[in-house]
Amino acid sequence: MSTGSHHRQEVIRSALLRVAGACPDAQALAHASVATWQRVASQLVPVVGDGGVEALYTRSLSLQRIARPEMDWEAQPLSEPAPFIAVKLSLERREAAEALEASVSLLDTFTTLLSNLIGDGLTDRLLNAVWADRRTDEPAQENKT
Repeated sequence: MSTGSHHRQEVIRSALLRVAGACPDAQALAHASVATWQRVASQLVPVVGDGGVEALYTRSLSLQRIARPEMDWEAQPLSEPAPFIAVKLSLERREAAEALEASVSLLDTFTTLLSNLIGDGLTDRLLNAVWADRRTDEPAQENKT
């Protein structure tokens, strides 16, 4: 694992834990993951379109099913009312530590794929807002799925 990848994983982990709150359980982490995916999509759709985000998300899930076969993730189209529901449901059935690591791994895979396509600099510029301090976000926003 490269230093850059390790750093990115720590940034993602910190962002998820900020959203999930103090001493999060698997359900809180699942909600944090969905909220984070929603922010990722909202940042990227204007740049790469629904199809681009969906293709990267689907590929990330496919790669993670190989790396983590215990996670029963299936992709839903972003046009669906709850496109991240399979991730949410799968994370909720795990222990908190496993849910956190699986979520970090999936987001890291997605970010790596995006970076391979558009470069590290543009990826960082596009996603820094997602990883930024979100303590002011309302928890109700996380419960859309």
